[in-house]
Amino acid sequence: MPHITDKDGSIGPAELKRLGEIFETICSHEHIAHRSAVADLVVKRMMQLYKAGVRDQSVYLTVIQTKTRHRQPEVPKAALLRGSKPH
Repeated sequence: MPHITDKDGSIGPAELKRLGEIFETICSHEHIAHRSAVADLVVKRMMQLYKAGVRDQSVYLTVIQTKTRHRQPEVPKAALLRGSKPH
């Protein structure tokens, strides 16, 4: 994939679309809700990879899927308020 950024280093529309597609793929494969703490972490990691020069989709998928498989399960806020602990 060609390196497509604006002169100021920002992500151009084509690259932004591509990153969105990768995000959708990761969320679908890993069953991640788009509006969740895990999704936020996925986006942060994707941006780190992008800034490091990674453009290969397979690298994003491998790195992020490995990372999300080792995450702790999310505990609903209501459970935390009741004093429940994750299992």
